[in-house]
Amino acid sequence: MALQRRDNDFQAFNANTGERTEKSDHVSTSPSFALTYKPVENLSLYISHSEGYTRARSVTDISYANYGELFKPVKNKQEEAGIKYQNSDMLATVSMFKVDQGNYYDETLAGKKYLRRDGKNEYKGLEASINGKFAKQWNLTGGLMYLDAKRKNTANGKYDGYYVSGVAKWSGIVAAEYEVNANTAIVARMIYNGEAYGTNANKVRIPSYTTADLGMTYKTNVAGMPLTLRAMCHNVTDKNYWIARGGSNVIGLSMPRTFMLSAQIGI
Repeated sequence: MALQRRDNDFQAFNANTGERTEKSDHVSTSPSFALTYKPVENLSLYISHSEGYTRARSVTDISYANYGELFKPVKNKQEEAGIKYQNSDMLATVSMFKVDQGNYYDETLAGKKYLRRDGKNEYKGLEASINGKFAKQWNLTGGLMYLDAKRKNTANGKYDGYYVSGVAKWSGIVAAEYEVNANTAIVARMIYNGEAYGTNANKVRIPSYTTADLGMTYKTNVAGMPLTLRAMCHNVTDKNYWIARGGSNVIGLSMPRTFMLSAQIGI
C-alpha cells in the first residue's frame, strides 16, 4: 500500500517572445494498493488498485492551431484482479482490468486542426497469457486480450459510449523460440489485431490484420565481453494493412517488410 502526494507547478511560454501564456498549479494525492493470496503453492490470486495524475500537457506540435495551450493534470485509475499459476517451467495468468484515462483527440474547425481533451477513455478488458518452456529447447509465449474501450463524461454527453479510435476489441500474440544450442536461438511470432474504429465519430472501420515475424539470436564473446547479435524480419509476408492512432482521425498505412540488426555488449 502506498500514498503519493505531488505538488505540480507547470508553465507554458510563447517560443517566439518568451512570454508566459499559461500557468497550472496542482496538488495531487494518489493512493495505490495490491493484495496477493496463495491458497496452494503454485496458485496465486491478486487484486490491485492504483491512481495517478498525469503531468500537465502542453500542445507542442506547431501543426495544431492551439499550439502552446496547456492542459491541466488529469487523474488516471487502474483496477485489476486475476489468477496466476506457475510451476518450474510455465507461468499462466488470467486477469480482468479496468483503466480510466484522460481522452485527447484531434478536432478540425474551419480547416484548422486542434488538440482537445474531453472526458475520459474507459478500458475494460480480459486477458489470458502463458509463457515458459513447454518442451526441451522450445519456449512459448502467447496471449489473448478482449478490450472494450469507450469514451465517457464528454461535453454534454455528445460522445459518451463511442468506441476509442484505433483500439481493437480482440488482439493476440503467439511466439515460439527454438534453442538450436546454448548460443543460438530462432524465434517465430504471429500478431493479430481485430477490427477497430478509425475515427473519433466511429464512422470508419479499420479491418483486422495478422502479421508474422521471424528472427535469430546469437550469443558469443568479444575481447572477454559477452556479445548478443539479433536479426529480425518484421512483417515477413509484406502484408499491407491500415492502422489508426488512438484518439485521432489519422489513419496510416502499415509498416512494410522490415529487417533489423542489433548488437548488445555486456550482461
